[in-house]
Amino acid sequence: MDKPSAELRHAAFRSTASLPPDPAAAADAAADAAQTKGCYRRVRLNVGGLPHEVLWRTLDRLPRTRLGKLRDCDGHDSLMEVCDDYSLDDNEYFFDRHPGAFTSILNFYRTGKLHMMEEMCALSFSQELDYWGIDEIYLESCCQARYHQKKEQMNEELKREADNMKETPGSAFEPGISGLIPCNAMLLGFLSYDHIRQRPPLSTLGDVSLWLHGNSEDASQPRLPF
Repeated sequence: MDKPSAELRHAAFRSTASLPPDPAAAADAAADAAQTKGCYRRVRLNVGGLPHEVLWRTLDRLPRTRLGKLRDCDGHDSLMEVCDDYSLDDNEYFFDRHPGAFTSILNFYRTGKLHMMEEMCALSFSQELDYWGIDEIYLESCCQARYHQKKEQMNEELKREADNMKETPGSAFEPGISGLIPCNAMLLGFLSYDHIRQRPPLSTLGDVSLWLHGNSEDASQPRLPF
């Protein structure tokens, strides 16, 4: 059955602007969320204004990723931890993220193949992977070298620019000079953090292992049954 009952279709729209006012309303929200997902075989994902439609069972292939957790959300609070907005009436969940990058992310759920778009910035794509809970190790071999090369080149370029700013008299890096930090320097600090920080283990390392069939000939590229 692809459509909910008439009563469920008239359930109140819930978003960040309409938090459940009391425990009873919160319980109703949990019941509505569970019943809605049980009535639909498919789910609508709106990413950056670009709509997608996918089967719930496709998202279940990676249950510990952001989209994999969506089915288990049982109320307003848990939903808002996963998405930015939602409508139970429309069976739609909104994510305010890069719509172009999401095409590669969703294709990974569908095919088990993770690719980076040619025109995509490597550092931006890295941030999208972190957000969706997918480890960059699962990039296909055809994209791995290009991804890491672009990522390293961008970090080196930003570091050189920051060093040049430090050597420029009167810059915000000079001791005793007050004022705003140049935006490029702020960008460097933000992006370089992703390059050097110790990242926690990402869930897909365990999730993808569920797809494996025996020993892969190339251990660095798990083979998935799609």
